[in-house]
Amino acid sequence: MCGLVGMMGPGVQSDDLKMMKDLAYICGLRGKDGSGILQGFGSKWRKEYKISKTWQEISYLLWFNEWSSKGDRKFLSSVQDNYFAVHCRWATVGANSDENSHPFDTKNLVGMHNGTLEDVKYYDHKKTDSEMMFEDMSNRGIIPVLQDLDLKSAYAIVIFDKNSGELVFARNNDRPLYFAHNMERGVAYWASEPDMLRLAAGRNKVKLSPFVYLKPNAVYRVDPTQCKKAEWPKWTSTDLFPQGEPSKTQSVPPVKGNLETRPFKPANTQESVELERAIASGEDLISSAKAARSVALVPRILDGSVESSRLWDDLKSKAPPWDDEDVFDKQNEDSEILLAKPRNAEDFRFNPVRIPKDKCTFCGDELDLLQRWYASTYDNGNVISCQECTDLSKEVKDIQCH
Repeated sequence: MCGLVGMMGPGVQSDDLKMMKDLAYICGLRGKDGSGILQGFGSKWRKEYKISKTWQEISYLLWFNEWSSKGDRKFLSSVQDNYFAVHCRWATVGANSDENSHPFDTKNLVGMHNGTLEDVKYYDHKKTDSEMMFEDMSNRGIIPVLQDLDLKSAYAIVIFDKNSGELVFARNNDRPLYFAHNMERGVAYWASEPDMLRLAAGRNKVKLSPFVYLKPNAVYRVDPTQCKKAEWPKWTSTDLFPQGEPSKTQSVPPVKGNLETRPFKPANTQESVELERAIASGEDLISSAKAARSVALVPRILDGSVESSRLWDDLKSKAPPWDDEDVFDKQNEDSEILLAKPRNAEDFRFNPVRIPKDKCTFCGDELDLLQRWYASTYDNGNVISCQECTDLSKEVKDIQCH
């Protein structure tokens, strides 16, 4: 279960870049065995791209490019580029390594893939099935390769075509891919799950259009420069398996989903409940990393000295501070804008600066979100004890018992 997020368009501004970074953090919940960033400028006349990838989690990759002297601060921070794509890997085939992380750079294209291939010809003990598929696409073409895939193979792919400067998207029934565009400027976003877009848009006050999804078994091409304000660009769609007639290329938009006026509710399965809890926990971690960066634990997580997956698992084991069944507001039935917003005045999740801080009843120290998770509460929550005071009280009790 890898994750795909990204954005494209000539109207990229700072708010879009902030939303893109939040999307990258959230995407990390779907894969922690590697991460990669692809960005550049695509058009009929210019074909530019650059790649940054690692076998580590996306939090480390973002920290590396922003703070390390060997990184590139322009990744996810340049308004001169018109497309940005992030992949977070959940390893199924191939070892965890920089080389096996997406995207893969081949002769004619750069691609990233969510899914697992059942085709024996794409098995290589040194490479991933995804890399082998993209190499085949570079030689034979995208459409012929997708047409020849085993029916049990699963895929959602994002590709930059080096020859045309276009972005190429495709999926089958086993892997989703959702899109929405900015209602105020020429920018479009995509993600493996619609709730990823809702969460990132709500945090950054970006007004989104109704969601659309790619029709399965079709290849979509789009020029990033053609994205316009509150309007879908011209998508060139080619059916992989036309019925009764040759494959026909048409300029059509993606298929509209049933998400225009109500939040997405996944099937009530154990996996969906765990994912919803992970998204909620991940949001608190992002808020803490931005609003309380002075806490000693957070920089150690971001620089890789503390494995962040341990913290994810610990956070997921605790009950989130809101109900699982109602994470997002129910939107107005007549509204065409899906903007995630707080449920009530007491819900500060989408504005980290306004998140209230609790104080330890005994020492008076202010507790940020992470510290509040580990604090002990007594008398129905009226008495709050920080970790140090809790440990001290245990030592005193032990001494009294002896």
